[in-house]
Amino acid sequence: MVGQRHRMLLVEDHLPTRRTIQRAFTRRGWDVTEATTIAEGLTRLDLDHPFDCVVLDLTLPDGGGEVILRKVRTEGLPTRVIVNTAICDPARLREVSYGRPDAVLQKPNDVAGLCRACEL
Repeated sequence: MVGQRHRMLLVEDHLPTRRTIQRAFTRRGWDVTEATTIAEGLTRLDLDHPFDCVVLDLTLPDGGGEVILRKVRTEGLPTRVIVNTAICDPARLREVSYGRPDAVLQKPNDVAGLCRACEL
């Protein structure tokens, strides 16, 4: 559809990080929906109108962001999932990789790299 904006669900509890990502993508024409917890992210997932991309932190106040990655994959949503994390633990990252994220990026944020990872 011509003129249709891309939609993103940004699940990030750190306000400065969330604002940086939100501003960068809004400037590029994306509609960004924000969530700060797993519960909020799951509530905002729209199964009937899937997001084009989910940018997902793993360390959230109510648990591991992998829950949202599993939900997207279990539901078969046509949604790119970009894990954006400060976690460096190889075992945890290996577990995350089993959920087939489209990319795993390390913080601090490289906004240009994040934008490339979200491209459709």
